[in-house]
Amino acid sequence: VVIAKSPTNANQTVCKRIRGLEHDTIVLPAQSHHSSQDIVIKVPPGHVWLEGDNCKNSTDSRYYGPVPAALVKGRVVLKIWPLWEGGFVRSISPKLEEEEIAAREAKNEKTHAAWSSIRRNQNPAHARAKIVYRDEAGGGGGKSWEKAVAAEKAVAEAAAAVAAEEAAK
Repeated sequence: VVIAKSPTNANQTVCKRIRGLEHDTIVLPAQSHHSSQDIVIKVPPGHVWLEGDNCKNSTDSRYYGPVPAALVKGRVVLKIWPLWEGGFVRSISPKLEEEEIAAREAKNEKTHAAWSSIRRNQNPAHARAKIVYRDEAGGGGGKSWEKAVAAEKAVAEAAAAVAAEEAAK
């Protein structure tokens, strides 16, 4: 989870989760019920794919596309509001996050069976993007977490360089 300058308004800051790194492939579900064509996006070098945790109400990379890594200003480590949700923000691999989301949705499906038909018919634009990670597509030997840490370090270095440039002005 990171803090970044908004790609659409430089005066705003956004708090989003990095879901894809450069060279990852993003598959967005078809945008309407009339189209069955998914949208496939390759995250370009020097960019990240950001998504909010509330996929039904989040303006994120599904709206504005890949975000330059230099707009990432820092990593979120502590949540203070609401108080009952306060605590350290976990840093987990995107793969583990997807597994946890699927398990949570399966549990909710059983608990709220009456709502399942409504959720199935939700706007496809609100669906989470599917990510094809570089190591899965190119046979990187299963070291995606190491690559993610290295990419996160590169993002932090790029953000520090941008901050140094701004301070020099």
